[in-house]
Amino acid sequence: MQEDDEISMSSMSLNTHSPQQQSQSKFLKHSTMERYGRETHGSSSYSVNSTNSAPNAESTESHQEKHQSRNPSLVSQSQDLGTVINQPVVILRDPAALEQEKLEREEQERRKALQLYVFVMRCIAYPFYSKPPTDLIRRYLKITKQQLNTFKERFQAFLSGELDVVGDEAFTNAIQSYYEGFLHSDRVASMVRGGGCSMHDFREVFRLNSEHRVQFLPEIEGLNKANVVSAWMVKFDQICRGGAGPSTVLQKLQVPQPELVMTKEQLYELFQATLGVKKYEHQILYNALQVSYLFI
Repeated sequence: MQEDDEISMSSMSLNTHSPQQQSQSKFLKHSTMERYGRETHGSSSYSVNSTNSAPNAESTESHQEKHQSRNPSLVSQSQDLGTVINQPVVILRDPAALEQEKLEREEQERRKALQLYVFVMRCIAYPFYSKPPTDLIRRYLKITKQQLNTFKERFQAFLSGELDVVGDEAFTNAIQSYYEGFLHSDRVASMVRGGGCSMHDFREVFRLNSEHRVQFLPEIEGLNKANVVSAWMVKFDQICRGGAGPSTVLQKLQVPQPELVMTKEQLYELFQATLGVKKYEHQILYNALQVSYLFI
């Protein structure tokens, strides 16, 4: 009996644990419960995420963006790939095909030029049976850049007293205003370069300026203002000639000359140079047009 009591006491002593052992057993139980809870929560979240795939995609994209922002090399690689994709694809063509296209284009332009020359040649050879004009149009000759510089030198010589042209103070002031305001203007220089000024235009500018100045002069008894303007124009022509003597060049500039009428051969040469037609091509086309004209 005593032995049985001892055995029961020993078993009780074995079943009873120390405080340290009790805390360890509690920690093991708590960790086991947490592991079991994670497994069950993971399975439930997997089922939820499988039904809602869009939020998961957004989360993965945000995660990738964060990952790329942390890695600048990945960002630069993605940008390089984007630029490579956005670049246009250059298709290399055969040089022989390009040369063939160029030759065909030149041949087409050549045919158009020949067709245009045929039309022009018909108009020159058979000018619609119109009679040549008896009264030729007369125009003033254009002032060249060299002539403009010559006029500047002569007006400067008059203002410095080197020319033998006598003028009063009012005339000298008018010449100085004309010299500084008109002859030295950039607009007149550009017009002369473009062939847009004649001696008639130069004289008209000075005449209008003189009339405007004479109107403001005081009245002098026995002196007509129109006569003053005429006297100033005579002196103006003397300055343009470079003195009191005659000048054939200035006379041609002041008198309208008849326009030059080009002959048929000159017109043919002009359009041959313009359209790039050879002499032998002109002769072939001209003979063909004569034959076709005979059979009309």
